[in-house]
Amino acid sequence: MTSSDSTFAKKRDVKFDGLRVIGLLAIILAHVNPPALLFQLRNFDVPLMVLVSGAVYGLSSSKKKYVSYIWGRVLRLLTPTWVFLIIFFLINFIIGHHFSRQDMLSSFLLLNGIGYVWIIRVFILVAVIAPFFVYLYQKIQNKLWYLCVVGFICICYVGLYQIYRQFPVHANALVDFIFQNIIFYMLPFGCVAGLGIYMLRASKKSLIRLFVLFATFFIFLSYTHQFVPTQNDKYPPGMYYLSYALGISLLLYLLSFTTVFQKVFGSRLMQFISASSLWIYLWQIFFLYQWGYLKSFMPQWFDTFFVEYVVIVVISTLVVYGQKRLIKGVVEKVQNKTIQNVLSTSFLK
Repeated sequence: MTSSDSTFAKKRDVKFDGLRVIGLLAIILAHVNPPALLFQLRNFDVPLMVLVSGAVYGLSSSKKKYVSYIWGRVLRLLTPTWVFLIIFFLINFIIGHHFSRQDMLSSFLLLNGIGYVWIIRVFILVAVIAPFFVYLYQKIQNKLWYLCVVGFICICYVGLYQIYRQFPVHANALVDFIFQNIIFYMLPFGCVAGLGIYMLRASKKSLIRLFVLFATFFIFLSYTHQFVPTQNDKYPPGMYYLSYALGISLLLYLLSFTTVFQKVFGSRLMQFISASSLWIYLWQIFFLYQWGYLKSFMPQWFDTFFVEYVVIVVISTLVVYGQKRLIKGVVEKVQNKTIQNVLSTSFLK
């Protein structure tokens, strides 16, 4: 879930709105434990969101300096997340659901903790490395060579991961932390963002070729793996997981040019969900926990993944809608620019 980029907000693209909504809904679906087949089908969600993030950054990067971009991006991701976590732990404390200090600290550091917030760390890491791929894209005239460089970086990541698994460098806690939580997410997802930068200006023929490449690679790996769920290759992301996810993501991007896609995702509701994807994602964490606490009081017919999914998506969206209307009203009444900026960054992005 990415927060809405200012340039993107001014110049909305229905394709990216739709893809962001699909990615968000697919991520939430994973959290309600759907049947195995459905769980596998939606396992393209995070790479799709990163792909969109890379494409959107490619649209707006020319006027942004690296430090100011990183600072603004980190603020847009961390501030709402930390504000949400404060609200989350406070409400749970009031209603009698307590968390350990270790869980709370780990959550604020975007590690394990309450779970689910690791994706915010991914987007921060992508923000750090995405300008490097934009630089490569601008410097390499032949875009096929650019793709080769992105692919080479991804192959180097796979090789580094295999070497890391074979040698006891991870016996050192700090080294292990850096590799497991930073390098092994920044490199593969950075390459995905790099692909998004390329995708933005690629021809449909080139995109179809990429789709066929990833689909073929996935089928080949599925055969050699005797098809195991791609989820098994997600932490950290491997080529088996990424080949499936990128194949589906590119197919969805190709479909986003169709009239049907444009009509479905061109509505104000879809644009709102896309622009509010970060806060909708955060609130669904809260309601997932509350659903887990209330399960024992529900009738059996009501406690299904489908009902849970619909309820959580609808309630999270409504809460964010109310939150934005409330905060916008406060911002309009407050004269102090600093307070306006803090409220906008915390609740409206």
